[in-house]
Amino acid sequence: MELSSAAHPRARSSGVTSWGCAQSAPAPILQPHVRGDPAEAPPAGYATANAGYLIRRMDISHCTDGADFQEAPENVALAPGEVHLWAARLPLPAEELGRCESVLTPDERSRAAIPPLETERGRFVAVRGVLRILLGRYLGAPPAALIFEYGEQGKPALAGSARGGMRFNVSHAGDVALLAFARGREVGVDVEKVREVPRAERIATRVFTLEAVERWRALPEEQRPETFMREWTRLEALSKLTGEGVWRTVIAGEQRARPDVQSFELRPQPGYVGTLAVEGGGLRLRTWRYQVGSPSSSASSSSGGSGGAK
Repeated sequence: MELSSAAHPRARSSGVTSWGCAQSAPAPILQPHVRGDPAEAPPAGYATANAGYLIRRMDISHCTDGADFQEAPENVALAPGEVHLWAARLPLPAEELGRCESVLTPDERSRAAIPPLETERGRFVAVRGVLRILLGRYLGAPPAALIFEYGEQGKPALAGSARGGMRFNVSHAGDVALLAFARGREVGVDVEKVREVPRAERIATRVFTLEAVERWRALPEEQRPETFMREWTRLEALSKLTGEGVWRTVIAGEQRARPDVQSFELRPQPGYVGTLAVEGGGLRLRTWRYQVGSPSSSASSSSGGSGGAK
């Protein structure tokens, strides 16, 4: 499936989109930000910051649900001006998980051994393996030979000449993984399982504007968890786009705000919400479903070797 945004990065459609998702209102400005998990309490130093970091309103141009993710053609290519979003269902079958593990580097296999739970180890192997397989397919390179480098806050990127303008970002929660790819523009994606968050009131009052908090409080109790998690994914996606981490995402002062960010509301499957943030406007979003045993997995991974990716 593909979606075309308006030429202006802040242009929006209204009402209901052609595939039936209700159009959301612009996301509220978010105040000093939290990192990683909304259940984590914000650092005390940020709790009373008034000037702090601010996120401008991020207009949601489209919403995308699970039915919009289609099987990718064998020759899928990432053209300039396109953003590709892949959805993978976790856990992967054993054979596919083995294929993912075969393209990991020794360092990544060591990292996979760290999580105490087998399910968490499987998720790491699956998500990192699928990332390598898809990057290898886009770049025409052996997945295991790709080398990653990491920003100050841990955002991964392709190192050296292999980068070729390719940008990517990954998020996973529960049994859903989302992987975003673009050329020449930064991307950030976040997905969360809708759930009750401990100390939600405390976090909301420290992170969201008074307007957003009042709207959230006015909702029936049963609607609050999804609204809270959706606001959270907007913040997280932007922080991953900038690579600054949630607590450094938004920029102090009007002159450093990011009005050039296009944002997409995601519902990859029932019980999950997410946001895709993309640098610049005039883009076309194409959404694909990662198929076990498809060319996107088997053909690409077969070309992998024991290269020295890090």
